[in-house]
Amino acid sequence: DWAVIDLDPGEATSWETTIEIALAIRKLLELLELESVVKTSGQSGLHVLVPMAPGQTPQDAHDLARGVSIMIARLKPEAVALDAQTERRGRLFLDHMQHYVGKMLVLPYSLRAADGAPVSTPIAWEEVTPALRPGELTLASLRNRLDRVGDLAAPLLEGGVHLRGALARLRQSGALADA
Repeated sequence: DWAVIDLDPGEATSWETTIEIALAIRKLLELLELESVVKTSGQSGLHVLVPMAPGQTPQDAHDLARGVSIMIARLKPEAVALDAQTERRGRLFLDHMQHYVGKMLVLPYSLRAADGAPVSTPIAWEEVTPALRPGELTLASLRNRLDRVGDLAAPLLEGGVHLRGALARLRQSGALADA
């Protein structure tokens, strides 16, 4: 199981902003002592996934994603929206609601129905730079990439972490005041 934050850029959101926010999320997760995996959505966004140890609940995953998203929105209110409909106005939408019944998430290595056959591809955090071009991560390039860098999604299947400490710190920060 994973906690997921979906970075969903709007038409007016720059790629540089998406990268900046992804790296801020990574830094916050590191401060919370949580490992994470980043992948392209296969379209214009990124997904940050935190592998969870057995026994964690979907509510734990949601609380972590929501708390991290709230903290990032407080740090970068000009760049981030937490509501796609009413707040977006050119900002990057941090969708922390991927844990609800009926929500769908593109899994790692999923082929997307778009020109060029893009693939939702796990990437190394070191690749998360303005030079990253998700459109180049396609079905045609995937085999060479896997041969070169290996399966960067493997940590998602390796046991995961307990979220208790991170959730407690997010509550102390006020990011999860009502959770």
